[in-house]
Amino acid sequence: MEKLDSLIFPGDQCEAIILTQKPKNLSTTFGYTSNIPPHPAWDNYTGEAYIIFAFGIEGVIKAKELSIMLSLEREKLSEIKDFSNHVFIAISSHEVRHRVWQHFPDKRLDPYSIAREPPSLQAILRKIYTDIRMGDVPQKRFEKEFDATVVEYFVSQIYRKERMSAEKEKDMKKIAQIVQSGPQEIFKMRV
Repeated sequence: MEKLDSLIFPGDQCEAIILTQKPKNLSTTFGYTSNIPPHPAWDNYTGEAYIIFAFGIEGVIKAKELSIMLSLEREKLSEIKDFSNHVFIAISSHEVRHRVWQHFPDKRLDPYSIAREPPSLQAILRKIYTDIRMGDVPQKRFEKEFDATVVEYFVSQIYRKERMSAEKEKDMKKIAQIVQSGPQEIFKMRV
């Protein structure tokens, strides 16, 4: 997550803070936050951070694994190179995209403009829209989650189809390019 963040925000990287206990003054257990409150658990650091609550990450990983497996169409899971890295790239791209959403409003994907996209793209966007609407995402976070989930979907698909590796610098740079792109650029990259 920090590697991807540093490619998009060089010189202004966001820390990933791993917690073993969830402080009472923290509402999130996993993900990007634009203003973390001071706390001794993270040396009273304030500002932007990626919060990873160690005992909550297992559920996030399992949900992401399931999401990726369901999107495989007819392909076999065994055909995916480094599946665990694929899961972490999907999670990281989603969370770093939240930071991009915060800093670059012109890069945001609009969930209410699906009808303007080509028909082949509309089906994907409608499914993501419906999945988020049916989930427990509060209304005020819906647009942000839609944006991050669409980016995560495209990163995941390209990562798999191009047989990328999280260990290769050029692959991480391409993922960073997708994560920091606006809607038109993302949809042109689609596979």
